Amino acid sequence: MTLLVTCVKTPEDWAKARAIRMQVFIREDTFEEEGEYDDHPSALHFIGTDVEQNKAVVAARVLVDDVKRIAKISRVAVLSECRGKRYGTVVMNALEDYTRDRVDLFILPALVDKTGFYEKCGYSRIDDEIFVDEGQKQC
Repeated sequence: MTLLVTCVKTPEDWAKARAIRMQVFIREDTFEEEGEYDDHPSALHFIGTDVEQNKAVVAARVLVDDVKRIAKISRVAVLSECRGKRYGTVVMNALEDYTRDRVDLFILPALVDKTGFYEKCGYSRIDDEIFVDEGQKQC
């Protein structure tokens, strides 16, 4: 299967990204809906579309600090029925490629149970600190 990753530019794409985030973060991971959507000015939102299904199945966000040249990847969400197809890896690579010329460092907070995925993508923990955000253990 082929995943096409694009930067959200239209209200229709934003609605698709929101629906994926709603399913994964609100319904599955039980985050609070009120904190899920923000208007951060440096946020770049992405969707991944399964080309064969013609269906958006992945959403992600990158916050870029152009002054510090840091990109914070967050809210990476893959619909449950599409997990295990390497779509998460594809979207991570696309996010990095899209912002690579603007930043020197990529960082991300991760749910503790998702750290293995991010390690497979080449990320590593900088310490053993675990914190709770919106009721979820993260590192």
